[in-house]
Amino acid sequence: KEIQNTQKQIISLEAKLEAKKSERLGFFKSAKMENIEISIIHGSLDDIDFQTQSSHENGSVNGTQSSSQGRLSVDEIVVDYSSLSSNILRCRDKDEIKKTLDMLESSLKKMRDNVARIQAPNIDFMERLKDAQGRYTSTNELFENLKKRDRVCKQEFEKIKELRRNKFQSLFDSVSERIDGIYKDLAQSPSAQAFLNMENPEEPFLEGVVYNCVAPGKRFQQMCNLSGGEKTLAALALLFAIQSNHPAPFLILDEIDAALDGSNISKVKNFIQKFTNETQVIVISLKPEFFSYAHSLIGITPESSGILTSCVMVYD
Repeated sequence: KEIQNTQKQIISLEAKLEAKKSERLGFFKSAKMENIEISIIHGSLDDIDFQTQSSHENGSVNGTQSSSQGRLSVDEIVVDYSSLSSNILRCRDKDEIKKTLDMLESSLKKMRDNVARIQAPNIDFMERLKDAQGRYTSTNELFENLKKRDRVCKQEFEKIKELRRNKFQSLFDSVSERIDGIYKDLAQSPSAQAFLNMENPEEPFLEGVVYNCVAPGKRFQQMCNLSGGEKTLAALALLFAIQSNHPAPFLILDEIDAALDGSNISKVKNFIQKFTNETQVIVISLKPEFFSYAHSLIGITPESSGILTSCVMVYD
């Protein structure tokens, strides 16, 4: 009797096992039909012969034959459950499993409802897309053309910048070489010194040029600390240095003797007399000791009647 009871229990368990296998096979079949991806450690859904497995469940073919033909039975498929949450993996009894399934189905329903509420695609989308693509293409072409023009402009700018720098450097070098000798001639002293320096030799147009002079018999001082007469001689030296590099047909000097004493007036007069061999010099002066050495004089004086008019007198 005990043996019979045991056999009945075995038969009952085998029936339940076969039912579970059939249920498992159904899950795999549904997953394959609906293209649901299942993480599997051993085997794949393609390795299962669902038709043979179904026949086996009905008792027509055994599982070993399926395996011998290169297919896997449901028992041989090993599913990877590691991606499931710990709460799901801890489910053991039917109530917990049912509760978890209900929760998952509820979440799935919400997702489906959200998908259903999504607005239908815009029918004019393709036309708008083509229009946007056309505008993008035209804008991109315009951008490329502007980039080319920008490169050309930059190249032209660099050429002009280099030409400007070369011309400035050429003039600066020439004036810098001549100014010391001209200042010595003006001051009539070999101890006099004049020199030019660029504050930024690499980019001279970003900063300025420093001009300093050492007056005869004095120590070096900043230009701002020189006397009025010394500043006048320094300015004239710079003027004549530039003039010697790019000669002008004539010069007009307006009261350059205003801050000069008699000695310096004589020095400037002597230098200008040598300079007039190359350039005509017109000097405006109120000091007889200066204008008395001119080749020609033009005097301007008010009328003796007191009327605000002037008369011009020419003296040869």
